[in-house]
Amino acid sequence: MNTTINRPARRYDLDWMRVIAIFIVLDYHEAMVFVPWGFHIKNDISDGTTSSVLATIMVWLHQWRMPLLLFISGASTYLALGFRSPKKFLRERYRRLFFPVLFGMLVIVPPQVYYERIAEWTSFWHFYPSIFELVPYPEGSFSWHHLWFVVYLLFYSVISVPFFFWIRKGKGYRFQERLFLLLSKPGAILSLVIIIIASQALLRPYFPDETHALVNDWAYFVYYYLFYLFGFLFCADDRLWKLLFTMRKTHLIWASVSTVVMFVFYLVSWERFPWNYETLDTLWSIVRIMVAWFWVITCLGYGQRYLSFSRPFLKVANEGIYPFYIIHQTVIIILAYYMVQLSWLPGIKFLSLVTLSFVCTVAFYWVLVRPFNVTRFCFGMKPKPKEKGAFVKAD
Repeated sequence: MNTTINRPARRYDLDWMRVIAIFIVLDYHEAMVFVPWGFHIKNDISDGTTSSVLATIMVWLHQWRMPLLLFISGASTYLALGFRSPKKFLRERYRRLFFPVLFGMLVIVPPQVYYERIAEWTSFWHFYPSIFELVPYPEGSFSWHHLWFVVYLLFYSVISVPFFFWIRKGKGYRFQERLFLLLSKPGAILSLVIIIIASQALLRPYFPDETHALVNDWAYFVYYYLFYLFGFLFCADDRLWKLLFTMRKTHLIWASVSTVVMFVFYLVSWERFPWNYETLDTLWSIVRIMVAWFWVITCLGYGQRYLSFSRPFLKVANEGIYPFYIIHQTVIIILAYYMVQLSWLPGIKFLSLVTLSFVCTVAFYWVLVRPFNVTRFCFGMKPKPKEKGAFVKAD
């Protein structure tokens, strides 16, 4: 019996989806400045028009933007295993994830905290020593802010090593066979979303808030981990990956229906429903999880249909998308601090912030990160490839 499952050397659809997902995160954080929910810098919108429009769009995006990124990360982890040993894999994860978080907490994140509390300090250099008091944000200045995603990826990689290598070496072949036979049945992929819902039913009563602080975020830690794990399992078996493609239209219907139901809950006053608040809150949570799951697998299915190709831009974008993620929120917050003080219309401010933050983030990466091996290391990139023919032996 053949115990290895073939996989392509490169999944270009994953590369495209990763780039698209990070751009969605960028726009989401830009929009956070203009909606009622809490963020580090806020714009004062008196009429609320722009705020309500953006908020409605973001309610939908919020459900699946990070689950999509975690699913892609799980799939990419399978491809990254290659022929590495567990030791080499963990060393690579440590270099790619731990050091950027450490650098980010010391260099990239502090300006975010400073601009949020700028009235409390005479200058950034007056503020900066406060991070070494090691008092966690929001009580103190020590934080990983948006780098929680990288921290969680590091923990997911470490705790998953035994299982991942069991699968990769073919010893989990029988498990994969059973998984495929189960999920290939009509409607069976719904069973995976039931697993996610069950995990949250067990954990959210004890950990209801999404804190991104790890130690008190166990419900969401498990929630995102399941998307990461399922991404790995689908990528590990070509048959499961193709299942996302063949079932994409069905998944789109499920995604659309669950989204409509979600917006009914979001837009209609709960007083009009015949159930009590606890029941409505439970139904709201279930529907949101279904929106997340079905949009994730729908995106991956249609990604295979329309994004399975390479372009020169993709190679450049795929190399820089990780440092782009690390940098982007700091750029947004600095620009937003000055932009919200302008008397422009909210829509003009938002479009200006979208444009400027993208340009400045790309410029920061291109000028200060990409050319130098030291900064490439700090941002989790591989060293620059050596130029061929750089040294020519003299006659």
